[in-house]
Amino acid sequence: MAKRRVARKGRVQVAMALGGFLLVALGMVWRKSVGFSHSVEIRRLDRERAELESERAKLSNDIGAMVSIGRMGAVAGARLGMKVPDPSQVLTLPRPVSGER
Repeated sequence: MAKRRVARKGRVQVAMALGGFLLVALGMVWRKSVGFSHSVEIRRLDRERAELESERAKLSNDIGAMVSIGRMGAVAGARLGMKVPDPSQVLTLPRPVSGER
């Protein structure tokens, strides 16, 4: 009878070891699958970030072109009727001395 109890005890220990191994293996598979889905999301966000940075650079260049002196002069002349003054129309005012205001 003693041999039979030892055999059952050994079977239980083997079954528990296999169950523990199975739990660890399932945990590792789950961690890998979560990591893979996160890496796919990270790649998608990196592509989106690159597209947005490209668009920002394009818009920055467009803003620079819109506010350039040549463009502003043309817009001021066409829309507002402004022109560059003749030298005789320019008034130079003296700077006040620091004590006077």
